[in-house]
Amino acid sequence: MDRIPVDRPVLIASNHPSAFLEACLLATHFPKSLHFLVRGDIFINKFVIWLLAQLHLTPIYRFADGFKNLRANENTFSDCYKRLKDKEIIVVYAEGNTTQEKRLRPIQKGLAKIAFGALDIYPDMDLCIVPLGVNYTHPNDFRSEVFVEVGMPIELESYFQKYKTESQKAITELTQEIELKMKPLVIHINKDEDLPLAEKLWLLAKSIAPESFWPVLDRSGERFALDKSISLRINDMDEKAKTELQNKILIPLQIPASTGTAIIFIPAMIGKLINFLPFTIATQIAKSKVKRIEFFASVLVGSGMFIYILYATVIAILSHAADIPVVMALGSLVICGLIYLYRDHLLVKQKLSTIRQLNGEIIKKITDKGSFDSVSL
Repeated sequence: MDRIPVDRPVLIASNHPSAFLEACLLATHFPKSLHFLVRGDIFINKFVIWLLAQLHLTPIYRFADGFKNLRANENTFSDCYKRLKDKEIIVVYAEGNTTQEKRLRPIQKGLAKIAFGALDIYPDMDLCIVPLGVNYTHPNDFRSEVFVEVGMPIELESYFQKYKTESQKAITELTQEIELKMKPLVIHINKDEDLPLAEKLWLLAKSIAPESFWPVLDRSGERFALDKSISLRINDMDEKAKTELQNKILIPLQIPASTGTAIIFIPAMIGKLINFLPFTIATQIAKSKVKRIEFFASVLVGSGMFIYILYATVIAILSHAADIPVVMALGSLVICGLIYLYRDHLLVKQKLSTIRQLNGEIIKKITDKGSFDSVSL
């Protein structure tokens, strides 16, 4: 995040594999307020428009939304230009739509047009574009990982000078530059059929550098570098080598519980039991309401937060009525829940340790960043 300037206007060019999670992640981990351009068809009534505005979400409409709505983009662009003049930061999902896949999709020209539109009105603006990649391991799985990679700012002076005389060429060249700078920041698998092999190798990489239980934020970038390296090597392998390598990777189905996990089993199960209801309700809401996989995690997180607040409120009321200290009741809800998560974390670490022992030669290739073709049985 240190590569994103806070003292000048910035357009962030981000990929978009999940509906609302990218906005949540970036907004909660960046010290300055961010504004986001999002699909206009979710702005369905006055209350939603007001609510989304409080969250710094601004509508951008597509051809599919109709000509009338497209005209509303003029207000959006005008708002963007004013925000950039005030040295605000605007996040643009440069691919133009959201699709949950392990690749960077073609970058659309809209971002370049917004940049040049702002410079047309405020030519002295010190505007830059910062490329950013968001990479989920398993975006719909609870407590899975996400890697956020930030590139160096793209300066716009030379592109703007060309834009004054050759606008279309400048838009095309800047769009190509944005895509070029975003590619190293996104884990990209060329073929969907290679994903099972990639998932196995990424699991091996995780066994090398497993995440800690706390803190949940790791700034080293080690895991992303390993996973990115794996994706590049898979894309270069021939089909025979891929098949042979996949057959060599050993993943245990089940690992016996260790002494440490056995000791905390009872409070962990209490934690699971008392937190079961809000989690299950949120999961069922997401499963029943979501039609596109890209929206599943967003709906799950959003509904889960709301339901958990209601659940905690009910627990507090019942505790007070039963003369049980509210702090103790709510504290037990949180502490036992954390113990359950910690036990799950220990089980994952134990499994990763076994995976590391079973796949020593392949793991050495991962860390050495050598070819997988020479791995022997």
